Amino acid sequence: MVQWSKTFVSWVKDRTLFVSVVFSWDLPAVERRFCLQRSMEFDRIVIGGPAIRAVPNYFSQYEFVTAGGDLDLAFKLHNKQATRTSIGCVRHCPHCGVDHIEGRFRLLKRFAPGNVLIDNNLTALPMNHFHRAMDHVDKYSTRDNPGDIQGVDVRFINEEHARRIKCARINVLRIALDSFSYVDQWDRALEILFAAGIPKRKIRSYALVAFDTDPGEGWKRCEHILKRGIKPLPMFYRPPDILDKNRITDNQEKMGWNDFERRRIMQWFYQHKAAVKY
Repeated sequence: MVQWSKTFVSWVKDRTLFVSVVFSWDLPAVERRFCLQRSMEFDRIVIGGPAIRAVPNYFSQYEFVTAGGDLDLAFKLHNKQATRTSIGCVRHCPHCGVDHIEGRFRLLKRFAPGNVLIDNNLTALPMNHFHRAMDHVDKYSTRDNPGDIQGVDVRFINEEHARRIKCARINVLRIALDSFSYVDQWDRALEILFAAGIPKRKIRSYALVAFDTDPGEGWKRCEHILKRGIKPLPMFYRPPDILDKNRITDNQEKMGWNDFERRRIMQWFYQHKAAVKY
């Protein structure tokens, strides 16, 4: 039987426990649950997922644990509606762990059923593959269960992308403004999306914060997104191998970040808590 937590799943087959972990900060919880309190239901453990690829030696002290198992398709267990049509990314952003975790960019010939498209860079796909991906989302979307697409790189988007997205049976389109260095391209992408008839209410924009800029820059970028009528989704940077989700790194402290600043920007833009004062 498959068991879920928020970010890892586990199941037993032939007395082997398989665990797929998304985030590195969940590795200690997996260790406490499955290694330190080892069940008699299984003889060995195979642990895979992005987290173990980021911290490959975390379970090296346990002889009964095999780390780095091939659990690539386990994303369907994390989200039954998830699907992807490519692996990796053509970008090599310094803040992103996709290169290390997934390897070279490559296209998939077959797609798992689902309408939540989780490609890392959807608009980097060859146009014929992009149309196949969108057709696939439409196939599994309904009026009551519309699709959700991410990985729309604003630096690649063109009018053909926008027209196809407009026709898609989706409820959410996710873009990103992770740096002011490409704000003009982000603005231009919005104009292309608006011109195609895509409403603002369907668009969300991620905004990476605390990677190489201070809190003030993060706020300005989120406010720029908000002024264009788009809901900002700040994403607080965490190193791929960090084991404490809420730890502020030394480099982040030097840039002026602390736990208060982290909570302030995340709470304001996700929850709009008026109690958070400027």
